[in-house]
Amino acid sequence: MVIKDEIKWMMQPSTEPKPSTAPLGQKQLEQALGLALNTGVGVLAEQIHYILAYSQMLGLTPITEAYRPKPLTISQARLNAMLEFVYPPTLEQAQYLYRQTAQLNSLSARLHLQARLIGYLPVRHQLHLTFDLLREIEQVEDRVVRARIVLNIVQLPFLKSGLKPVFTQSSEIVQITARIANGEARIRGLVALAQAMQDQAAVQLIERILDDLDTLAHESLQANTIAILAHKVILLNHVGLFERLKHSASKLKTPSERAKAWTALTEADPDPNEARLHALEAISAIVNEEERAEALIIFAPNIEYADATKGYPTALQKALEIAIGILRRSTRAKAFVALAPNLTPDLQGEALAAVHSLTNERDRAMLLADLAPRLPSNMLIASLAVAHTMREQDARAHALGVLAHHVPDHARNQTMLDALAAASNLPHHYERVRALIGLTDILPTTLQDQAFTSALETTRLIENENARARAISLLSNHLPAHLLERALDATYQIRDSQQRINTLASLLPRLNGARRQEALHNILETASQMPFEYRRARALVMIASHLDAEFVPRALAMADDLHDPYDRVTAYIALSQNVAPEQRPDLIVKAWGLIRRISEGYDRASALVSIAPFLPANAQGDLKKLALSIVQSIGDGYDRSSVIGILAPLMVEPEPITNQPTLPEIGELMSFALKTIFEIPYQPQRAELLAEAAPLWVTLFDQDARYQLWRETAQRLKTLPLADVLLCLRGLLPVIRALGGNESIDKIVAVLGGQVDKQPRPTHLSG
Repeated sequence: MVIKDEIKWMMQPSTEPKPSTAPLGQKQLEQALGLALNTGVGVLAEQIHYILAYSQMLGLTPITEAYRPKPLTISQARLNAMLEFVYPPTLEQAQYLYRQTAQLNSLSARLHLQARLIGYLPVRHQLHLTFDLLREIEQVEDRVVRARIVLNIVQLPFLKSGLKPVFTQSSEIVQITARIANGEARIRGLVALAQAMQDQAAVQLIERILDDLDTLAHESLQANTIAILAHKVILLNHVGLFERLKHSASKLKTPSERAKAWTALTEADPDPNEARLHALEAISAIVNEEERAEALIIFAPNIEYADATKGYPTALQKALEIAIGILRRSTRAKAFVALAPNLTPDLQGEALAAVHSLTNERDRAMLLADLAPRLPSNMLIASLAVAHTMREQDARAHALGVLAHHVPDHARNQTMLDALAAASNLPHHYERVRALIGLTDILPTTLQDQAFTSALETTRLIENENARARAISLLSNHLPAHLLERALDATYQIRDSQQRINTLASLLPRLNGARRQEALHNILETASQMPFEYRRARALVMIASHLDAEFVPRALAMADDLHDPYDRVTAYIALSQNVAPEQRPDLIVKAWGLIRRISEGYDRASALVSIAPFLPANAQGDLKKLALSIVQSIGDGYDRSSVIGILAPLMVEPEPITNQPTLPEIGELMSFALKTIFEIPYQPQRAELLAEAAPLWVTLFDQDARYQLWRETAQRLKTLPLADVLLCLRGLLPVIRALGGNESIDKIVAVLGGQVDKQPRPTHLSG
């Protein structure tokens, strides 16, 4: 039978339901099909009858080019092979493979693999990862791959369970950060974002971080992350997350890293007894004595105090055992000094004895300075005798200076004089200035003036101009008014322009009148002659808050002359805070316009953070977009995570979002998958994918939802030539049977010109 005769036969009326007996044109067929689809599932065979008739009018199926998927790269092939070999993957394997997909350059290959892996990850992460994936799916040009991705997603259990993710406007930056291939850089970026987030958004991101962290064989990174997140989790008041941090800390094998993690947990935990003991157990297991002592010193503030009523708590006893077990004298002394605030006077005496036993006098003086505020009067007096016996002048001056602040009143005057004499005779001029300044807060007025005068005169003896400038700057906040003139004279004698500007800037808050005007003029004049722009910009920033109205125009002109956009932005922002209110918006607008011209990502991010507080509320959307573009412009993972750390407060939402985006319903996703399948120009692939979709169509939807999808599909089927429709119907057989039963199958067979078998059929009959 030729095709035309065959279609005429198919157009003959059937007994039930009864179609029109008159020949139908294309428009009439379309109307008839629409009416039949609206009638319902009971006329399924008639609907297919019309689809076939309509499709026949379109002519023969055009010959299309065969589908040729893009060849896989080595990285893509390796990940596909790994997934096949471990299928179904364990949680750890799925997490590892999912992270590896971030390294793929091909979007379609990455999303396809991720869609296959999402179902093996924790449900709480499936929600967000699916959302992230769907945001990109429209960019997948290969419709065969796009359809397979959606069919994988449709099968995810949470879509049927009705679970809904909590999204924030920060989802995009989280997604970008999660794709950083380097594990350490990725975790650093995500942690920075979590620190800036609030409430449930922070909880969900921290869960995601910990899942990622548990699979990285990088214990230093794990310990540091636990330490950073501990305080954040306590602020969130999330017991479950804190228990997860404890579990992660307990799995660390390196004692020093385990000690670091448990110490941070001790600091954060409102009930720290358990964490204290875990931390001390880890500290005691550290083999290297220096590392063990350092860990104990860091932990020491978390130990309970001892007193006459409660004795020595367990944690303090354990800490003392660790300190006593350190063999090297100087290291053991450091540990004892760190524990001293928690000790009773007798053991504080032991700590002092450990300090005095040191042969290195500098170490002894430094530790005595740390210990002195905790010592009782009798021990301080005993320490004076030890201090006087020190041969090294620096050590003796330092020890006497510290003791002069803490000895009992009856010994203070003499100790003060001894300390002043020791400081005044120090051979190193910069150290002499520092020592004299350190005594001025306890000296009587007459001796104060003597100390300041001696210190100021000593600065002139410092040959290195960098050190001389730092010494004058140290004095600037303390000098009595009558010595400021001499300090200025000493400053003007500094030949190095940068050091002279730095020192003058430190003196500006103490100056007034003509001297202030002279200093400002000198700074601006010196800065304008500097060969390096960044130094001119730095000078403008340094003095911006001190500028008088008459100097502002000159400073603005200098800022306008800067060529580097980062330097100009920095100068404009600083100067905007000291100009007339009506000038401020113009400067901020100038600075905002320059930010996109800053080439280096780190500088651009720093400039954006600097200008953010001065932008109006209606610019916040542009601010976030620019922040995202800066992050995306940086290729190196470490650099990207550093920039994310700078920009995190600008890219996350401080308040809960009211109009949150939502995932599509499962019906919407299936409808999208079918639409994509029908857009595929390759006949075999279209039919193959419909056959893959049909079982999901039947198992995931009830009868009403199945028929709604069928109505959409029927309208698409009629646009295909007859051969394509017949291939598609073969793949859709499970759906047709689920909708119409075996009776509809028999009618369709009759429509197709076949013989109807009256024997009962098995329900698993295939096409």
